[in-house]
Amino acid sequence: MWERLDKTGGTPVEQLKQVVSERFKYITKNPAIAAVIFSEEIFQNEKQLSEKVYMIMQDSQEIIRKVIEKGQQSGQFRTDLSADRLSILIMGGLRLLVTQWRLSGFSFDLQIEGQKLWKSVEKIMIC
Repeated sequence: MWERLDKTGGTPVEQLKQVVSERFKYITKNPAIAAVIFSEEIFQNEKQLSEKVYMIMQDSQEIIRKVIEKGQQSGQFRTDLSADRLSILIMGGLRLLVTQWRLSGFSFDLQIEGQKLWKSVEKIMIC
């Protein structure tokens, strides 16, 4: 995904919005993925599976962190918070929203709520 983002260009704000939007679209189309990725307690005693899920989460956070760093370097994102902390805030918000969606029996439109989450993230991050 990082290579694709880098090739398509766009501002870091547009790229980060795309990452968040694509995550919600993918999870909406593949709800079982959310159950697997966000239910890590199932894998507590399965080291290989636990490591795989951890790698997926780390890869996602790394993509977000790189876009944030790019935005900080270009002056589009605030620099008083580290890219690591901001990526954790985004990942945490995404995770909570997906978990609420799943536990509610998919009772709301995840993509619409994801757009609302993005607007909040944007307010926090943009200079």
